[in-house]
Amino acid sequence: MTINNMSDTSLNHADSWYKKGLFFKYGNDQVFFRENVTQAPEDTLSTVQKPVLLLLHGFPTCSWDFAAIWPQLSNSFRLVTLDFLGFGCSDKPNTGYSISLQADITQALLKHLNIDRFHILSHDFGDTVAIELVARMQSKGDIQSLILTNGGIFADFHQPLLIQKLLASALGKIIAPLIGFKHFKKSMESIFSVPLNESQLEQYWQLLNLQQGKRVFPQLIKYMNERKTYQQRWEGTLEATSVPTGLIAGDDDPISGSQMIARYRQIKPQTTAIAMAETGHYPHVERPSEFIRHLFNLYQCLNIDISAS
Repeated sequence: MTINNMSDTSLNHADSWYKKGLFFKYGNDQVFFRENVTQAPEDTLSTVQKPVLLLLHGFPTCSWDFAAIWPQLSNSFRLVTLDFLGFGCSDKPNTGYSISLQADITQALLKHLNIDRFHILSHDFGDTVAIELVARMQSKGDIQSLILTNGGIFADFHQPLLIQKLLASALGKIIAPLIGFKHFKKSMESIFSVPLNESQLEQYWQLLNLQQGKRVFPQLIKYMNERKTYQQRWEGTLEATSVPTGLIAGDDDPISGSQMIARYRQIKPQTTAIAMAETGHYPHVERPSEFIRHLFNLYQCLNIDISAS
């Protein structure tokens, strides 16, 4: 796979990101994943002894979202991420998508890597997958912490874009093939306070179009309906869980910004929610250095020991 319009010296280089990843098979499908474990024996040993941080991306992007924060996080964690089925470089079958399936795949990846204890950092769509994992696994003590970012974790406070509503409607199959780069760019620009450059947008566009990815948009976006169906399970889990939980979110996000943050603060301690001013839907992409600083401050606030696994 080659993604065009790239600079080899930039963290914003999708082809470089994907060349350092691998695939594992789930059923009949190939799922992309990436770790920060290198081939050097001494580095591999030091990395696998670090606590594991599982990174879960959002819709409609992919694991490349974490490229800007990957180097700094690598100093403290063994990092694991994946492209969910239907996203990025993972296969894009034409049927069967659900939050439950993505959680199944994530658990299969962790088993594949012999990981049984881990922290989670999630965004958007990944927030819901993360909460489903907590619902399944919290009693075992496998999940050591959960840090959420901008996502529709409260169904009643989620404000999807018009294009998302259309894709989730009966018109989805008609709308999806008509979406072009200009539509995609306009939608992305509307949710970023710190804009992406043209090259980044073009690379994201190429990634979501791999294997004719637009055709599965109407099925992928059904997760918005699932949030209503399983509202009690997921919101109840978030409210009641004993897993140390925090939130870092862009306050200017039109989809899941200030209202979502306010709702989170109603059910969790104020100190566990950080609102990033002048930041949109992708805080870890828009302001990576500031995001990292908030993340480690939040770990301290939550008394989360990340010095050992």
